[in-house]
Amino acid sequence: MKVVTRKQARQLHEEIEETLQPLAKKHNVVIGVGGGRFSATSYSCKVTVLVGEDANVPAGLEGVSIKWIKSYKDLATIYGLPKDGLGKTIKIPALGEYTIVGFRPKAKCQVVARKGNNKMFNVFTVDAVKNALKS
Repeated sequence: MKVVTRKQARQLHEEIEETLQPLAKKHNVVIGVGGGRFSATSYSCKVTVLVGEDANVPAGLEGVSIKWIKSYKDLATIYGLPKDGLGKTIKIPALGEYTIVGFRPKAKCQVVARKGNNKMFNVFTVDAVKNALKS
């Protein structure tokens, strides 16, 4: 590789994430690779390790930002969401079933959800999620 392109940076990011997963299992922690930056000659990314109570992440949240997961655990009850809501399935009218995977406290639509095992994420307002959890 002589220069780093966007495609190569994404591939490096995915490979770094995959490489760290056996290490995470060995040490019983959660390791997440955050957003990266690249130039023609370098690529860098942020690696986050969650330990203790924060490392108890429900199954099925692979590929989800560690920041979103931690935000949900820390802030869910403040916004009236269930503390154990990570990984719960909600049904949004006319859209279908989604799994709650995280929280973005500074965003307009704060709850992050995923449909099935899709890599794409959808965002919903706290009120929409509260209503979906009631039904």
